[in-house]
Amino acid sequence: MYIVSFHPRFNENALFLSKRLTIPFILHLNPKEGDTILVFGAYEKADQLLYIQETLKLKYMIIQSEPYHSEIFDNKYYNRLIHQNPLLDYSRYNTQYIKERIPLKVYSFYFYEFMLHKDAPKERSYDILLLGDVKRIDEYKRLNPSCKYPPDSTDPQSLLTNMKETKYVLIMPTTDKDPFDVYHVHRALTAGCQVVCQRGADIQTEKKYSKYIHLEQNILDFSWLLEKEPTQSYSQLMEEFGYFEVETNLKQILFAARSLESRSLESPLGSNTDEPMHKIEEEVIRQEKKKNGDPSLQVQPPAEPAHSDILSNPSIRRTRTTSNSV
Repeated sequence: MYIVSFHPRFNENALFLSKRLTIPFILHLNPKEGDTILVFGAYEKADQLLYIQETLKLKYMIIQSEPYHSEIFDNKYYNRLIHQNPLLDYSRYNTQYIKERIPLKVYSFYFYEFMLHKDAPKERSYDILLLGDVKRIDEYKRLNPSCKYPPDSTDPQSLLTNMKETKYVLIMPTTDKDPFDVYHVHRALTAGCQVVCQRGADIQTEKKYSKYIHLEQNILDFSWLLEKEPTQSYSQLMEEFGYFEVETNLKQILFAARSLESRSLESPLGSNTDEPMHKIEEEVIRQEKKKNGDPSLQVQPPAEPAHSDILSNPSIRRTRTTSNSV
């Protein structure tokens, strides 16, 4: 069993999980028949992952990171991929909505684990960093023109650098029923930021995180001019429930791996799906692979070196599992 990431934003999470499970984190995917693979960012290569799964009888576990309203779910290959493979989704609320559309087997709610940056400065150069919905970001900037904003950046390392220089991170929802954005909340907390979210429909998760974030009824009303009582830290979050959730993830991943192994012994992979892959879909994938120079067997995520100091970072604490690998 090993881990692969198809998007650089998940590389640090993948490395942490690799360390926890003591299995490799692979940058070049060159699978062998029957391999078991934990996949981050599967939506980036959904068609190719399906193709090589059927060809090589691969066993996947998908870390499902997308909110239920994402256009990613318009991709029939991604829908099929998550339908026929075990998942770890990031949210109970999100899982509920996706299951209304697609029959899924979800084994755990994935906890995004990051390195704690204790070197982050206390004095910050910028007031607010805005993430999320572009329209709300533009509106907030229009309402608050004198606020100091860091440069725009989508690169994970540049974003982290900007966070370490910013006091508040505001997460702008796309809709009023967005799932709670666990990924960016954890990322910002590890950089020492104060995180601001808008109240939504994911009440259970908001309550769970209430000591670690600021909640606004309407996030556009948040005033950076007023002093806010600091929330609790990422270290305190890990002590309260983070380490427990990480350990739960590990146990459930090992359980899912054993289930996949049992299934492969009982019947050929894919025999329990609704239908075999349609010949037209196979041809579409073949043409796309041909056009792209057949990248499916040599896939590398965009270069963002995983932090070499993560492995010695004191925020990593050993958790107990019944087995180190499968």
